[in-house]
Amino acid sequence: MANYTQDGLFNCPAHPPRGALELTLDQKACPQIPGSVRLFEQCLSKSDSNTTLQALLSNLDWQQPYIRMHGREIAIPRKQVWMGDPDTAYRYSGKLFIPENWDPTVLSVKARVESMSGHQYNSVLCNLYRDGQDSVAWHADDEPELDPTVPIASISFGATRRFDLKPKNGEKMRIPIQLEDAMLLVMSPEVQMYWLHQIPKTKKVHAPRVNLTFRQVKTH
Repeated sequence: MANYTQDGLFNCPAHPPRGALELTLDQKACPQIPGSVRLFEQCLSKSDSNTTLQALLSNLDWQQPYIRMHGREIAIPRKQVWMGDPDTAYRYSGKLFIPENWDPTVLSVKARVESMSGHQYNSVLCNLYRDGQDSVAWHADDEPELDPTVPIASISFGATRRFDLKPKNGEKMRIPIQLEDAMLLVMSPEVQMYWLHQIPKTKKVHAPRVNLTFRQVKTH
């Protein structure tokens, strides 16, 4: 089970959806900030999860793109693949990403995620964190290409990594969630509007983690 280390940060309903823990992101200090996440634990068996991880590590064409930050080009501290339907090009940090064709393993995971989340997706950002030194800085998935009404669904394979949330309004509040192997995190649209999230660096993790973040890109 994910380790929630700060009491009172989560307002959990008495009867969350079967198979999921639903967390409302609020507390007395900032009760007006909307947003909720659903966590589904062990979406695949240990054997299937390990098979999936090895297939993703071996079969995806992992790249380490450069993006523009603070006026200069820098390599992101992780590897990525943008994948999806043909009309799902995606731009962030000044770079346009053209989708790769769907990989069979990713399509299999996609079907599982869609069944559990109750939403359909036409694209996915695949991230490879090779060890604890790979990370992603504070951000929100709020690019104009994304359909803001569709929750973002994120499933992880491999090493456990800490996923942090904090409000965009500057409130001194941080919510850590330990994302374990085969755990699915579904973020409501309000999370991208009012919250930031990150995967911080850590010296404690030496194994790889692959994260698949499914999104719905607006198409014309």
